[in-house]
Amino acid sequence: MLPKFAWGCNKNKTKVVLSCFALALTVLSGCANIRIQPKDPELIALGNFADQVTLHLFEMNPSTYEQYQGMLDKDLDPALLTQLRSKGSCAKSKEQVKQAVQTMTKTNSRALIHIESTTFPSTATPQGLVPIEVQGTSVKTEKDISRASKFDVIYMIGTNVKTKQPLVASFEIKKFD
Repeated sequence: MLPKFAWGCNKNKTKVVLSCFALALTVLSGCANIRIQPKDPELIALGNFADQVTLHLFEMNPSTYEQYQGMLDKDLDPALLTQLRSKGSCAKSKEQVKQAVQTMTKTNSRALIHIESTTFPSTATPQGLVPIEVQGTSVKTEKDISRASKFDVIYMIGTNVKTKQPLVASFEIKKFD
C-alpha cells in the first residue's frame, strides 16, 4: 500500500520520493550526533594575546604597571608605540613609569581591568591582520572611591616578521567610559 501523499503517482515516482525522504532522514539524524569542533589553537592564542595587551595598555596598578609598560615594546608595532608615547597614552621612559607608580601608591589610585569577552568580529584583512574585539569593565579607584565603566577595543593583530610572535599593528577604542 502506498503512503497517502503518493496517491495518484506512479510507483517509480513514489519510490524516488520515498528514497529521497529516507536519505534526508538519515542525513538529519546523523547531524544530531556531530559535535562542535574545538577552536583553532592559533585563534585561541591570538585571543589570549589580545587580552594581555588590554591589561598592558589600560591597567593602572602600582604592583604591575612597570612590568606591563615594559611589555608594550613586544606587544605593539614600533610606530604605534611611538604614537601612543607622543600622545601620553603610555609612559615615555622608565622615569615616567616610576613616577606613575609613586603617584598611584600615594593617592591610592588604580584602574583594574576585567575582560568579559574576546571575539573575532570579521575575517583577516588582505595584509593578514586579524581583528580581535575585547570587551570588559574597568574599575577605577581614586582616594577610596570606585567607579566601574565598560570598554570595547578592536585590535588589528599581525605577526612580527623577526620574532614570528603576534604584534598589534593598530587598535580602535570603540568605547571606554
